[in-house]
Amino acid sequence: MEKKKAYLYCVVAAGAMLTLILDTKTALVAGAEGVELCLKTLIPSLFPFFVVSSVLTSFLPGKYLRIIGFVAGYPVGAQCVSQAYSAGNLSKSSAERMLPCCSNAGPAFLFGIGAGLLPELWMCWLLWGVHILSSFLLSAVTPAMKFPHNKNTYKSVSLNGALRQSMKAISVVCGWVVMFRVILAFAKRWFLWLLPGDWELVISGVLELANGFAALKSVNSIGKCFVLMASFLGFGGICVTMQTFGVISGRGLSGRYYFPGKITQGCISVLLATACQYILSPEQRFFPSMWVIVICAVWCICYALVLWRHKIGGRFSSLVRV
Repeated sequence: MEKKKAYLYCVVAAGAMLTLILDTKTALVAGAEGVELCLKTLIPSLFPFFVVSSVLTSFLPGKYLRIIGFVAGYPVGAQCVSQAYSAGNLSKSSAERMLPCCSNAGPAFLFGIGAGLLPELWMCWLLWGVHILSSFLLSAVTPAMKFPHNKNTYKSVSLNGALRQSMKAISVVCGWVVMFRVILAFAKRWFLWLLPGDWELVISGVLELANGFAALKSVNSIGKCFVLMASFLGFGGICVTMQTFGVISGRGLSGRYYFPGKITQGCISVLLATACQYILSPEQRFFPSMWVIVICAVWCICYALVLWRHKIGGRFSSLVRV
């Protein structure tokens, strides 16, 4: 099995190398765009939050870590959870279950980009409310978490220590942002243009959040844009998933709950955003097809049942079993 996996990695790496050689220009342009995004947006907006949150996490009880996630954005919440576990403020099971609940978009990203996509500012506030509520509903279907309050386990972090941890975390974030910029650029150049417009939008948002939001500029329907934005924010994107795995690596935590949890939050966001369409004027409303609503509802129900150890069976059951 290990040999097959190593062979597969070798084939993928060789294919990626050949692609870079054949189309170097696309890689250079996309990589430069990713670096520019990191230097002008991500590092100035995220790095201070990384440093401050590293200090706060050593003192803050585990149940309040979600607040940092809502204020600082991806993947600061995940970093706080992993540091709280390392400091002894969270059990391993609780930390792993908290990861999808605490990894959320911050107001800087949402209002900075969302304000240009929605015509009214109150719609951005409504979108943030949907995002926050979806996170709380996700935690509501998650079995009870235990937060030890032994003060002897709290370890203060020096400013220098917080700075080193934050530099490592921001380097991981920027690395994945540049990588996914290149991947998405090749995808758009080679095959995404063959797909219908909606599929290209969805794939862009699923891969990388900022690119997904940028692609929404071509959507004319306000309601449709609102639903897609809510779903992208809830899921976070595969790029954010890799960033999260990067900041928790080496701390003894697994991401077994993260990916199914973020899919569930994305589904909850679709349902909530659809319900919010009644607030909009009739000409602005957009209701997804019934099969999308049914799939989202069924996934959420199954996730809750499996997580609470109902006897459904299957590989997914063994994945989330504690």
